[in-house]
Amino acid sequence: MNKTLLAMTLASMVAATLVRAQLVNGDLGITGFSSAQFVVLHANGTSTVYPTTNFGGTSHAILYDPTNPGSFLIGGTGFLGRVTVAGASAFYVPTTNAIGTVAQMTFAGSELIVCDSGNDQMVRVHPVTGVVTPITSGVQPWGVDLNASCLDPFTGDIYAGGLNGIWRIPSGSSTPIAFASGWTAGSSIALAAAISASPC
Repeated sequence: MNKTLLAMTLASMVAATLVRAQLVNGDLGITGFSSAQFVVLHANGTSTVYPTTNFGGTSHAILYDPTNPGSFLIGGTGFLGRVTVAGASAFYVPTTNAIGTVAQMTFAGSELIVCDSGNDQMVRVHPVTGVVTPITSGVQPWGVDLNASCLDPFTGDIYAGGLNGIWRIPSGSSTPIAFASGWTAGSSIALAAAISASPC
């Protein structure tokens, strides 16, 4: 069950080269519960709305793909796909519909780590083939409240968040371990997660 309350998800875009006129270093890809458009907020303060073909569901998450300049991965209720900016327009190509709800995603090498809040599980998705591989399965400590995740790029550990708690899934494991909790029951929920990429 998806309990995401955010109306907008931001994905920072760091482009190595200025391949598309509309995408430059510092631009943000924005999605806000849409089924057929996304927005690029440019570093100069302007923005561009890009209509696309229908995603097949309502969008919840967006991620820039540094290996494919000019494109974002976008996911939501029942879908994950790629939107590519081409000149003044953009086009959408589906990757997979075999997913509940993409609440948050991040790269782990050539694959995506996806927080599937529709099925309340963590999964891996290949961004080209669309193959979905479970990381967790069965009953989980977060119950029906999985909403956020991030990857520690140095350890490979995955952090998953939901109602009143955050759990760590050690690299190579499928078992969540309690990491943080203790908030007032029913009043706090992790909607997004991020981790510092700078080594200590």
